[in-house]
Amino acid sequence: MPPLYVRQLSYGYPSQEIFRDLSWETDAQVAVLEGPSGCGKTTLLRLLAGHLGKPESFESNFPRRIRLVLQDDGLFPWLTTLGNLELSPAWPGFDRVGRAIQPIADAVSGYASQIAGTLSFGQRRLVELLRVLACPTPVILLDEPLNFLDSARRCLIVAAINDLASDGTRFAISSHYESDFGHLSGSVRYKFVGDMPYRDLTRVGPV
Repeated sequence: MPPLYVRQLSYGYPSQEIFRDLSWETDAQVAVLEGPSGCGKTTLLRLLAGHLGKPESFESNFPRRIRLVLQDDGLFPWLTTLGNLELSPAWPGFDRVGRAIQPIADAVSGYASQIAGTLSFGQRRLVELLRVLACPTPVILLDEPLNFLDSARRCLIVAAINDLASDGTRFAISSHYESDFGHLSGSVRYKFVGDMPYRDLTRVGPV
C-alpha cells in the first residue's frame, strides 16, 4: 500500500498554535504517535478524521472512510451495551465478528443488556473499541486506546490490532508510553519533538 501522508498542515486554537506547515509520511501498518499530554496527538487524529474541519493548505491522502475512537467516553449512558453497539449500521452481532475480534466480543457479551451508564470505565472503553474494531475500515485511528483497561483487556486489544493489521487494516494510534504496544509487529514509533508549533513527526524506530 502507498504511504499515508499529511502535508502543510497548520492548525491551532486562539491561545496556542499547534501545527505550522506540519508534514508527516508513514508506510507503517501501525503508526504509534508518542508525546506528552497536550502535545497535539488527539488534535492530529481528529483532523485526519475530519472532526475539526479542513484547515487551509491541508493536504492528505488519508481516506474519507475512516473510524476514530477518542479518549472521551462516546457511549450513550441511557442505552444498553448492545444498544450502543447497534448504533453502528455495520455491527455484525456478537457471534459474527471476525476471528481477531471474537475474544473482545465474548468479554463484552457478558454485559450486553446492562445500561452503559452503570458500566465501569474499562467496560465502556472495551465496548467503544469493539464497536469500531468489529467493523474495520481501511484506516482506524485510536486515541490512547488502552486507557482504563486492565492488563488482560489490554492484551485482547493489542492482539486484535495485530491481527487486523496483518489482514491489511492500517492504524494510527496515540500513546504516552512506548511499552503499551511492545507486542505489535510491524509498527513504527513517531514522536513530536521540540516545542509548539510542530512542523513534523520524527520517526524514532520500531515499537
